[in-house]
Amino acid sequence: PPPPPHVAVQVRNRLWRLEASKLNGESNAPARVVECMGRWVPNSTAAVFFTADDDSLYPAADHHFGARLRTFEGSVYAPWSMGGKVDTASLGEKEELAVIKAIVDWFALQSASLLVYTFGSSFGKTAAEASDAPNVDVNHTRCRNDEMLGGNHTVPSATYVTYDTRRVPGA
Repeated sequence: PPPPPHVAVQVRNRLWRLEASKLNGESNAPARVVECMGRWVPNSTAAVFFTADDDSLYPAADHHFGARLRTFEGSVYAPWSMGGKVDTASLGEKEELAVIKAIVDWFALQSASLLVYTFGSSFGKTAAEASDAPNVDVNHTRCRNDEMLGGNHTVPSATYVTYDTRRVPGA
């Protein structure tokens, strides 16, 4: 039988930091980032798979999602994030395990019944595009707007959000 449905949350904290730094007095604290992403996660008993490019977010995710939280342990492999070529011959055991984590994380995102990912993250976006499940891309601005409007007004509609690839050049 197929596994029970799960919600997936992916945070590209580097993008959150860049956006928050442009706004006066904005916080990019791990608890705030996870709480914001969690606004689009329905209150249910479904497991929440969480992955991030910053280890400081995992304790905040554990606190926020509690027993529902699922993760795949390991470090993030992202030498390409600064540009350049990745040479598989130079990978050590630690890097190989990080590559495996990235693959597992991507498939966990892609197979979710709802995917909440960081706006501008190609990792989250490609998983969303490869899935037929509803998805929502969230950034600092969307969270700030949600906070100003009283929060949690978007959760019920999150299950109806999809990514329209017809408007993406070359898709």
